[in-house]
Amino acid sequence: AYNLVSFKTGIAFGAHDVRKISGNPVLTIPMTRPFTPLGKAEVEGVPPSEYGCQDDEKILCRLEVKQCDQTKITKDTTSALVYCQGNQNVTGEQLEAALDEATAKIITYCGGTANKFSVRVDHVG
Repeated sequence: AYNLVSFKTGIAFGAHDVRKISGNPVLTIPMTRPFTPLGKAEVEGVPPSEYGCQDDEKILCRLEVKQCDQTKITKDTTSALVYCQGNQNVTGEQLEAALDEATAKIITYCGGTANKFSVRVDHVG
């Protein structure tokens, strides 16, 4: 559902199974945890100049487009962290609208409820 909104808007989305996140996710440069790309079993190196999101054990997502395998959404996922990221050409209103649309689609097709919060980062690096 969120990929449909991403395709439509050009806004990057990510989603992670909350039960597979250890501790509190943080956006950081450099990332210091191991990274296993989606669909792979081996850990890959990460350049020190990349930003991303990591928890207490692993990198969840490099940049906003390279998700880890461990927290992928599956048919057994019951609680998900869904987020979108913008850049200097995307307004806060566009981000809010895209997240609202993705959340509505997820609820419509998968059921459940949503709790929304915002984190703003004006400049990284």
